[in-house]
Amino acid sequence: MSSKNKFQVLFVHEAPYWKGISVYFSGASATFFYSLVKQTSINWEFFSSAILGRFDLNSVRKNKTEDKISVRQFSKNCQTKLMQTNKNISLEKNSKSLILKIGTRRSNNYSRIYQGKNFLKFEHEMKGKFIKTYHTLLIQNHFEEFEHKLSIHFYYRLYSEKYFEN
Repeated sequence: MSSKNKFQVLFVHEAPYWKGISVYFSGASATFFYSLVKQTSINWEFFSSAILGRFDLNSVRKNKTEDKISVRQFSKNCQTKLMQTNKNISLEKNSKSLILKIGTRRSNNYSRIYQGKNFLKFEHEMKGKFIKTYHTLLIQNHFEEFEHKLSIHFYYRLYSEKYFEN
């Protein structure tokens, strides 16, 4: 293994909304940290007062030649259907693609659907009071139950809703 650092962690001391130290892992760093947790390489006594503040799940669906509509049309159809039941919907274009945003970044559940060149990426952020209920499962190494419950929630939030039927 190279001596060059490949992962990053951010320590924030005394944030305005939190007394103490917040530790942030993102992207590949979060994935690596979670792999260490699953290998039981993390000494939770060091993090004795830690609270799980956010956990993200994502899924990528590659486009198929037999798809009946385009990714762009899928995104627009979802936006139309979602707007009937939820005010916090936006379909935005960035430099790479369209992004359908469901909910707000401040809420306990926030979802995005990214349009890639030949895929759709479904992403769901869980945080706040919602994710805190799963903290104990994580630190007690009940990974199967932790992953199962969060996956069911992810599936329900993004895939099983009727507005994704096109």
